[in-house]
Amino acid sequence: MKNKAGIKQPSSSNKLLNNKILVVDDEQVVIDSIQYHLKREGYEIFSAMNGQEGLKIYNREQPVLIIQDLRMPIMDGIDFLKHIKLKPSDPCFIIVLTGHGDDEDMEKCFKMGISAFLRKPFNLFELLGLVKHFSTVKQYQQKLAIEVEVHKLFLEKCCKYRSQLKDIVDDRSVELMRVNTKLFQEIKEQKVIAETLLERVSEFNTIIDTATDAIVLIDTKRNVTYWNPAAERMFGYTYQEAIGENIQSLVAFKEYREEGLEGVGNILRIIDAAVEGKTVRLLAVKKDGTELVIDVSTSKIVVGEHRQIAGIFRNISKQKEEILSN
Repeated sequence: MKNKAGIKQPSSSNKLLNNKILVVDDEQVVIDSIQYHLKREGYEIFSAMNGQEGLKIYNREQPVLIIQDLRMPIMDGIDFLKHIKLKPSDPCFIIVLTGHGDDEDMEKCFKMGISAFLRKPFNLFELLGLVKHFSTVKQYQQKLAIEVEVHKLFLEKCCKYRSQLKDIVDDRSVELMRVNTKLFQEIKEQKVIAETLLERVSEFNTIIDTATDAIVLIDTKRNVTYWNPAAERMFGYTYQEAIGENIQSLVAFKEYREEGLEGVGNILRIIDAAVEGKTVRLLAVKKDGTELVIDVSTSKIVVGEHRQIAGIFRNISKQKEEILSN
């Protein structure tokens, strides 16, 4: 397409429509969750289970954003970053997700050019906000680069036809200033949105972390996916020990009856039922063998095809002892 001065402008359709995102993680559930939500936002998602696969897709597709894990088989996240050799001029941002990275890993990642570092389990809304922010910034950078390229072509033409192109050069300069102003304004707005999201996430995490009741998330295989500090104190298992473990094998549950203990109950039956608003009383055994009387309430959390159970466990052993002693 040519402008008023007869200069052929570079096609911007491919660059501006580059909404490709590469997800590199060895956990399929993480890939599926991110893919589900980002596809709904209009992004084209590519995925890989390790850095070696991710490198092939990166070279082929040139995504605008990479969401990657650190600990992966075959080629981990650090080696993946070393291979792509990210530069400030490269057309992509990188968000690192990990549940194992330490300060040294974080320093290495930022030195290699990543844009953000989130620890697992991450907040999905925080991730979506970062993705929107980075993709918007990158697309406006691409648009601005195209405008600059067009402006250079104008200047080359002006060397021969300065008198005829003077008005056009002025018009394009005004347009560039308008684009710059709009870009910086939108970046400022996105920053405010991101900061607000971070505040909300921090508030939510504080509520969960300071709760006196144990809060546990369990997947469809009945394995623990989240274990708050109160759960650590109640059952004696650390977060690292609990994640990925079957809830029944982790904490031995028995049915509690007022007339005594009659047979071994099954927490899995309660999980499968997951009747919201219903509380069940059970006898649980801590890591050190101590028995606890607990009230359990459960509810289902469904996101698309992915289902989890949220369980809230309240230790009423002390209350039971006081009642019995009176």
